[in-house]
Amino acid sequence: MDAPVVKFQQGSDNTCLLSGAASAVAHLGGLAEAQAIADQRAVSMEKLDRFTFLRLFVHNSLKGWAAEKVTIRPVGSFDPLQAAVLEATVVLLEDTRGARNHSVTIAGGWIFDGNYQRALPLNMQSLHSCVGFGRWFKRVVKVMRIIPGKEVAKRLAVR
Repeated sequence: MDAPVVKFQQGSDNTCLLSGAASAVAHLGGLAEAQAIADQRAVSMEKLDRFTFLRLFVHNSLKGWAAEKVTIRPVGSFDPLQAAVLEATVVLLEDTRGARNHSVTIAGGWIFDGNYQRALPLNMQSLHSCVGFGRWFKRVVKVMRIIPGKEVAKRLAVR
């Protein structure tokens, strides 16, 4: 099976959070919702807390979808390899050098990273690739779930 296309590329802008989230939502079948998220990339560049920006955007603008912040205690205890299949799980990655500057979104067993043309399989090697050349994935430090509500999930299941 071919890997899904990462529909919304990050390019030279620091839009990894919204690019990955929009691509994952598109993969789940929410094409209009994905475009709405992608359309907010330029606006998000002005925000200090893009996780909160995205969560509030989904809550206020995407009817039938929810965005939930996931509290991780202790920090680093979230296992991205166990992310739910039928939702988009947005994660902020930390590498072994302590950098926390890249987000990806996991959906359907794939990692949607706006730096890649196609989604990566959900495994440790792919997580290492996501944090950058010469670095290794250490842990997830922030998590948000984007979940289709019951009515939206029914609509998506029909596709």
